[in-house]
Amino acid sequence: MFIAFISGRWSDGYALFPLLQEMMEQSEYGIMGVNCEKGFNAFLHIAVAREDSNAIDTTVAALNRLYPDATSLPRLLMTALLTDEIPKIEDGFSDEHKEIKEIALAFYNEHGIPVPEAFVEQLHDPGWRHVAALDYLAIAEALAADDNEKLAEAIDKAEEHHLIVHAARMRIVLAQRTRDKAHLEKARQVLEKLGDRHFLSRLQEVEAALASHAAA
Repeated sequence: MFIAFISGRWSDGYALFPLLQEMMEQSEYGIMGVNCEKGFNAFLHIAVAREDSNAIDTTVAALNRLYPDATSLPRLLMTALLTDEIPKIEDGFSDEHKEIKEIALAFYNEHGIPVPEAFVEQLHDPGWRHVAALDYLAIAEALAADDNEKLAEAIDKAEEHHLIVHAARMRIVLAQRTRDKAHLEKARQVLEKLGDRHFLSRLQEVEAALASHAAA
């Protein structure tokens, strides 16, 4: 499910969702031990992007069952996604929440916000250094350094590594930072194909702001 989300194969995500639900039910009844959290978190991002209210409601209900503590980090991140607001998080990820590191880091990146200091040390954990994680981290580091050239390079590399969704969304951030609308056109092609209504709306907001600035 996570791969389906980040690579833009969202139709595969919808096809996998009933299986994910079945796996969680079996796990709860002790039939099999399955960690479903990352899958549900990934699918929630797809549902929110497509503004699919039924899928959002179903996934939120599942995540509330998986994370009954409303003050837990996963619940804070879920609320942040639903409200599109950066969460106030003081602590980093515990071992039990390590499965959602990439999803959380992408959320901060896509809002153009440097990752909280509490996460930095954990993000350099050698055990977490697979290709997707390194690309997310490279983008985060470029944002923290306020380096648009490095940011553009990191986005291109992420796209090469099939992080299609994150790369497209980050081009909106890059356009906002550089005031270069060419980045928006690259993003638009991908987002329209995905049906990512949420970030297409953000793209339009940035596009309008750039046009207003150019006219001033």
